Amino acid sequence: MSRQQACSAFVYSVQGERDYQEDTYVVSCQPSLRVFGVFDGHSGGGVSLLLKRHLVRYIRAALAKLQKPIRVSQVKAALKQAFRAFDLHLFHGRMPGMRGKRATAGSTAIVLVQLNHYVFLVNTGDSRAILVDAKGKILQATQDHKPNVAREAKRIRAAGGRVLTLPGEPPRVDGNLALSRAFGDFSYKVSGTGTYLGSRAKVIVDPDVTHYILPARQVYAVLASDGLWDVVRSIEVARSIRYAAQGKGVSMAQVPRALVHLAVKQRRSGDNTTVVIAPLHRDTITPLSTTHRTVTKKQTWTYKRLYALAQRRNLRGRSTYKKAELARKLGIRL
Repeated sequence: MSRQQACSAFVYSVQGERDYQEDTYVVSCQPSLRVFGVFDGHSGGGVSLLLKRHLVRYIRAALAKLQKPIRVSQVKAALKQAFRAFDLHLFHGRMPGMRGKRATAGSTAIVLVQLNHYVFLVNTGDSRAILVDAKGKILQATQDHKPNVAREAKRIRAAGGRVLTLPGEPPRVDGNLALSRAFGDFSYKVSGTGTYLGSRAKVIVDPDVTHYILPARQVYAVLASDGLWDVVRSIEVARSIRYAAQGKGVSMAQVPRALVHLAVKQRRSGDNTTVVIAPLHRDTITPLSTTHRTVTKKQTWTYKRLYALAQRRNLRGRSTYKKAELARKLGIRL
């Protein structure tokens, strides 16, 4: 019989020195599907509020279309499609309450989707998520979409844009927008005739999607807006998780507030700041399907590949469990 772990999250959010609170977040727990998200709005909070209210529905609808057995690659494609569909509906004003009017604001989105014991990190913009174990080790982290990142700058220039850096300012797309991917911001996404350019635009909504297989031990996800990450390093956040998990200092429920206080009060982040910490549990239910192949003794190249990768990841001499985990990630059944 399947056993479901409790779904919970610890959240703290402040307006900071800004005139408006444009950050929003979502915590959605359903059987076999858990979604946590942080949305950092700019030029108004309209888009981030719509993401809070409706993005989970788009994700659920995209995943519902997948035919079993569901594969990791299919889930990643579905999550990307959910983001694109949401942005297109923002462009055409098809969201509840928009009455056909195009969104004028924009927003980042960092979303964690848990399906069984698979975790998918879906990132558009410069909000960030990290996965941390109880020992403070960072297991996975998203990459910020900044205009000065090499691949982002190359894409922006190919779309006819420029990356400009003014004295004392961060790099900006055409000297204005300080991130290279976002929902909304349609002035960067239309052609001269007003056509929606999608992935060919200067600023795109296409997310990076990575996945992680939850181990048997406890893992914590930290999702936050750039009000935190601009002044607090990921390793410092991971250290806070370790102290709380070991019972040193504040409890895990108090960590989001402590991190926000560190960013806003001590390090003078003037931005809206939101932190979500979600304890992740590995469910004992049927996992997503992965493609396996049986390896015979004649296929020595496969063993060499596994051995070489084990060396590169410093797994030589580690436990059989570690090697079995590595083999599974490679899609190899030993």
